[in-house]
Amino acid sequence: MAEDNPVLEAAQRRHVKQFSPRQISDDDWNLILEVARLAPSSFGLEHWRILDVRTPQMRETLKEVMNQHNPPRLEAARFCVFVTHDDLSAGSPFVSDAFIRQGMTGQVLADFLAGYGQFITDHQGLTQSRQMRDWAAKQAYIALAYMMLAAASLGIDSCPIEGFASAKAQQLLGEAGAIDPQRESVALMGAFGYRAAEPRPRSRRQLAEIVTII
Repeated sequence: MAEDNPVLEAAQRRHVKQFSPRQISDDDWNLILEVARLAPSSFGLEHWRILDVRTPQMRETLKEVMNQHNPPRLEAARFCVFVTHDDLSAGSPFVSDAFIRQGMTGQVLADFLAGYGQFITDHQGLTQSRQMRDWAAKQAYIALAYMMLAAASLGIDSCPIEGFASAKAQQLLGEAGAIDPQRESVALMGAFGYRAAEPRPRSRRQLAEIVTII
């Protein structure tokens, strides 16, 4: 394993507990968002969208939903909320629009939707709304992981966030008009910025402990 590999160096560096007031340039942030846009998703559905939370008022509102450890993350230079689409059934306009965007039309589209419907129900067992939301959230995590590694490559730290009251976040963002609570769900959040101080060393298991060759 090449110790001077830039991807490895970025992954080793990404670690933060507290953010400084230093701002991220628009160019760097747009690059991070572009990497998210290019992230893979199951069936290419792009099951999520990103709320780029910039106003102090909205950040103050989100403090109401954070657990005791996460309010400081809202002071990061950039803060985002991943919102997922709830209806991912074969009959969903969101799903058919995604396949049309991929160039499918007519009978090709109809056949693909039929196969997709069989996949999510028979193969994956996604028959309930909660199961579909969980599936969409997994796709959002892929995009956030891409963002975090891209940020680390630029010397920018990040923190994935699940420590929030999801129902309250859903309510507040719905009242603010940021999401459609009847069609969308708040999946996860992410903070990006520069570290305020060097964090304590990380503890990670060795490669041999987490990889099994079969």
